[in-house]
Amino acid sequence: MDSDSLESLFDDMSTMHERHYAELAEILQSRGYDIDNGGTLAGAIHRVWMDLKSTVTGGDEGAVLSAVQFGEGLLDDAYELFINEVTLPTEMAPIKATIMRQHAQIHAAVERVERLTQVFNA
Repeated sequence: MDSDSLESLFDDMSTMHERHYAELAEILQSRGYDIDNGGTLAGAIHRVWMDLKSTVTGGDEGAVLSAVQFGEGLLDDAYELFINEVTLPTEMAPIKATIMRQHAQIHAAVERVERLTQVFNA
Protein backbone atom coordinates (compact mmCIF):
# COMPACT_ATOMS: atom_id res chain seq x y z
CA MET A 1 0.00 0.00 0.00
CA ASP A 2 1.25 3.48 -0.76
CA SER A 3 0.53 6.92 0.60
CA ASP A 4 -1.48 7.72 -2.57
CA SER A 5 -4.02 5.06 -1.55
CA LEU A 6 -4.27 6.57 1.91
CA GLU A 7 -4.50 10.10 0.55
CA SER A 8 -7.34 9.02 -1.74
CA LEU A 9 -9.07 7.40 1.24
CA PHE A 10 -8.72 10.56 3.32
CA ASP A 11 -9.95 12.81 0.53
CA ASP A 12 -12.96 10.58 -0.14
CA MET A 13 -13.90 10.27 3.53
CA SER A 14 -13.41 13.96 4.26
CA THR A 15 -15.66 14.85 1.34
CA MET A 16 -18.26 12.31 2.46
CA HIS A 17 -18.36 13.65 6.03
CA GLU A 18 -18.62 17.26 4.87
CA ARG A 19 -21.47 16.30 2.51
CA HIS A 20 -23.26 14.42 5.29
CA TYR A 21 -23.07 17.43 7.59
CA ALA A 22 -24.36 19.76 4.86
CA GLU A 23 -27.26 17.43 4.03
CA LEU A 24 -28.40 17.14 7.64
CA ALA A 25 -27.98 20.88 8.24
CA GLU A 26 -30.05 21.69 5.15
CA ILE A 27 -32.90 19.39 6.22
CA LEU A 28 -32.95 20.79 9.74
CA GLN A 29 -32.79 24.40 8.55
CA SER A 30 -35.66 23.79 6.14
CA ARG A 31 -37.71 22.74 9.16
CA GLY A 32 -36.85 25.86 11.12
CA TYR A 33 -34.01 24.57 13.27
CA ASP A 34 -31.18 27.02 13.88
CA ILE A 35 -27.95 25.50 12.61
CA ASP A 36 -24.58 27.05 13.32
CA ASN A 37 -23.43 27.89 9.81
CA GLY A 38 -19.94 28.43 11.15
CA GLY A 39 -19.56 24.75 10.40
CA THR A 40 -18.04 23.85 13.74
CA LEU A 41 -18.79 20.14 13.33
CA ALA A 42 -17.85 20.09 9.67
CA GLY A 43 -14.73 22.09 10.46
CA ALA A 44 -13.77 19.72 13.24
CA ILE A 45 -14.23 16.70 11.00
CA HIS A 46 -12.19 18.36 8.27
CA ARG A 47 -9.37 19.24 10.70
CA VAL A 48 -9.19 15.69 12.03
CA TRP A 49 -8.97 14.30 8.51
CA MET A 50 -6.33 16.81 7.51
CA ASP A 51 -4.29 16.01 10.64
CA LEU A 52 -4.48 12.31 9.84
CA LYS A 53 -3.65 12.99 6.21
CA SER A 54 -0.54 14.96 7.15
CA THR A 55 0.52 12.16 9.48
CA VAL A 56 0.55 9.72 6.57
CA THR A 57 3.31 11.58 4.78
CA GLY A 58 5.82 10.83 7.52
CA GLY A 59 4.06 8.57 9.94
CA ASP A 60 3.14 4.99 10.52
CA GLU A 61 0.47 4.08 7.96
CA GLY A 62 -0.60 1.06 10.00
CA ALA A 63 -1.24 3.22 13.06
CA VAL A 64 -3.12 5.75 10.96
CA LEU A 65 -5.30 3.05 9.41
CA SER A 66 -6.04 1.64 12.86
CA ALA A 67 -7.07 5.09 14.10
CA VAL A 68 -9.27 5.66 11.06
CA GLN A 69 -10.85 2.23 11.41
CA PHE A 70 -11.57 2.90 15.10
CA GLY A 71 -13.06 6.36 14.45
CA GLU A 72 -15.18 5.28 11.51
CA GLY A 73 -16.36 2.28 13.50
CA LEU A 74 -17.54 4.58 16.29
CA LEU A 75 -19.38 6.75 13.78
CA ASP A 76 -20.95 3.66 12.20
CA ASP A 77 -22.08 2.51 15.65
CA ALA A 78 -23.53 5.96 16.48
CA TYR A 79 -25.58 6.00 13.28
CA GLU A 80 -26.79 2.46 13.93
CA LEU A 81 -27.77 3.37 17.50
CA PHE A 82 -29.71 6.39 16.26
CA ILE A 83 -31.51 4.35 13.61
CA ASN A 84 -32.44 1.59 16.07
CA GLU A 85 -33.19 3.64 19.18
CA VAL A 86 -34.60 7.03 18.15
CA THR A 87 -38.20 7.41 17.10
CA LEU A 88 -38.76 10.51 15.04
CA PRO A 89 -42.13 12.13 14.35
CA THR A 90 -43.61 11.45 10.92
CA GLU A 91 -42.69 14.91 9.65
CA MET A 92 -39.01 14.04 10.22
CA ALA A 93 -39.13 11.05 7.85
CA PRO A 94 -36.76 12.78 5.37
CA ILE A 95 -34.07 13.09 8.02
CA LYS A 96 -34.43 9.43 8.99
CA ALA A 97 -34.09 8.42 5.32
CA THR A 98 -31.02 10.64 4.96
CA ILE A 99 -29.47 9.17 8.09
CA MET A 100 -30.11 5.64 6.89
CA ARG A 101 -28.49 6.42 3.51
CA GLN A 102 -25.54 8.09 5.22
CA HIS A 103 -25.16 5.11 7.54
CA ALA A 104 -24.91 2.80 4.52
CA GLN A 105 -22.19 5.03 3.06
CA ILE A 106 -20.28 5.13 6.36
CA HIS A 107 -20.57 1.36 6.69
CA ALA A 108 -19.12 0.98 3.17
CA ALA A 109 -16.27 3.32 4.18
CA VAL A 110 -15.57 1.15 7.24
CA GLU A 111 -15.37 -1.89 4.99
CA ARG A 112 -13.01 -0.01 2.65
CA VAL A 113 -10.72 0.83 5.57
CA GLU A 114 -10.82 -2.78 6.73
CA ARG A 115 -9.77 -3.96 3.24
CA LEU A 116 -6.92 -1.44 3.14
CA THR A 117 -5.83 -2.55 6.60
CA GLN A 118 -5.74 -6.18 5.41
CA VAL A 119 -3.65 -5.18 2.38
CA PHE A 120 -1.31 -3.18 4.60
CA ASN A 121 -0.88 -6.05 7.06
CA ALA A 122 -0.32 -8.63 4.32
